[in-house]
Amino acid sequence: MTVQRVGGLTLVLDCYNANPASMAAAIRDVARRAAAGRRVAVVGDMLELGRVSHAAHTDVGRLVASEGYDVLCAVGAQAEVVAGAACRQGMAPGRVFWATDREVAAQWLCARVGPEDTVLFKASRGVRLEQVAAKVESWAAAHLRAGAQPAVAT
Repeated sequence: MTVQRVGGLTLVLDCYNANPASMAAAIRDVARRAAAGRRVAVVGDMLELGRVSHAAHTDVGRLVASEGYDVLCAVGAQAEVVAGAACRQGMAPGRVFWATDREVAAQWLCARVGPEDTVLFKASRGVRLEQVAAKVESWAAAHLRAGAQPAVAT
């Protein structure tokens, strides 16, 4: 897990490996960190889970919601499962987004993140979520500064 600050945005990157235990640990860790702004979870698929995949991704959505994240962006083949579980757990649908395409997810995030937000990126390596993180990082470096507001309120 690496942490970097860009344009007032805190990016927590953990895109190398993901399984139910490491996903839960990362979500809980970021939820407990001090943050001046919102907490945003960008979670991708946990690969190679076999029969437990649906249940494990459902648990991720529930955990993001129950840990008090303000925004969820789920990316990958299981993204709809994660997003649906988060909404059923109480996250407002307007604060939840899912996409199978990394570029779509990056565009959505760039329109919504703002300075002081803390953004967790967590997925299995095969999802290539670091590409989404790199786009958000580049965008933040060019467009954000401390005190600015996100383009779209969520």
